[in-house]
Amino acid sequence: MNASDRCPPLLAASCLWGALASHAVASASQPAPPIAIPAPLDSAPEHATMPFTPTPDMLAGPGTPGPGAMLLLKRLSFIHARDLPPPLRAMVQARIRSTDTARGEIDEDEGPWPVDAVSLAPAWSSRGVLEIRPHDLAGSGFARLRLLGWAPDHAGAGDVVTTVERHFLREDGVVVALREWNYAFGTAAVFMVRELLNAKVGEHPAVLSIETAPSGRVRSSLHWQDSRTDYRITVLDDLDRPRAASAGTYDRAWLLELARSLGT
Repeated sequence: MNASDRCPPLLAASCLWGALASHAVASASQPAPPIAIPAPLDSAPEHATMPFTPTPDMLAGPGTPGPGAMLLLKRLSFIHARDLPPPLRAMVQARIRSTDTARGEIDEDEGPWPVDAVSLAPAWSSRGVLEIRPHDLAGSGFARLRLLGWAPDHAGAGDVVTTVERHFLREDGVVVALREWNYAFGTAAVFMVRELLNAKVGEHPAVLSIETAPSGRVRSSLHWQDSRTDYRITVLDDLDRPRAASAGTYDRAWLLELARSLGT
């Protein structure tokens, strides 16, 4: 992910829709101790699964941080909305009160969107050092899709690479992207808001989201983690209102089954 894909410091609630994942500095030793945020805006790696690191003004508001202004995070944490600092809690209330927490609206340029097909590589290549083992997709639902290619990572010589993203094409022409991030490597920490969890992939809590931009373009996604890897599947289609040719085939149940076929 490029730095340009980050959300601005004062972001709208829609930036958190779909996952509300945050990243902060953690010890690389095992096990990682709890850590406190706010953290510096640049503490999240550019390849983080959500382009969001809370800044002090989001967490504590003006003045000296008071009780509840900090979060203690493990490497992966699941947090109730009531335990969020007030500014963050306010940002997610509308989505939590919605009758369908999966659906939301986003800004036109709100990342991450799958990259253009012309920038994809036929096989993974990088100037960096790969610190993630891409999932073997043989036998999964992805094996029945056509591989379009691998997204570039823009790593420099010797840079550590902990994220890989592959793009596929469904038989109806819809793009499906699978992104994997080794969040257990290095200094990342992730939290998920329990009230936004609305699906499961195997034993793992997940967030299914369907987000619409002002232009009408839609992305559906599923986001979850196992003990080391953060997964996100993004589909450039509305799973509730799929293309006419695929109605009844590529719905929410299809996306959940595609994720479960990875065996995470």
